[in-house]
Amino acid sequence: MNATDGQEWLEYYERFAYFSADAVRDGCHPRLFKHTAPSDKAIVLVHGLTDSPYFMTAIARHFHTRLGYDAYLPLLHCHGLKQPNDHRVFPADRILVAHALAAYIEDPQQDAKTDGRGGDAQG
Repeated sequence: MNATDGQEWLEYYERFAYFSADAVRDGCHPRLFKHTAPSDKAIVLVHGLTDSPYFMTAIARHFHTRLGYDAYLPLLHCHGLKQPNDHRVFPADRILVAHALAAYIEDPQQDAKTDGRGGDAQG
């Protein structure tokens, strides 16, 4: 992953134990686009059903480099795995954007005064 693709969001795996970095396919990892100095703007961009954070990278890059936002790209439950789980058998509450927002809100370095949420269709 190069610098323009953000960095892997390693703390996300700690928050959601059903993921591990080793279980996720290359390119599908949750990502962060954070400025060196704390930004007062942040956005959470959530991918659609059967996608991964990879598909939100260009949008995150725009918000980060041109608009000054820190961008958070979570990986939804059962997505992007090397050994995929069956999407039909997991509880619906596991895919709620609340997971991403909870991780974002609990980020101790997150000092945003302006925030946003965006995403692709959730099925």
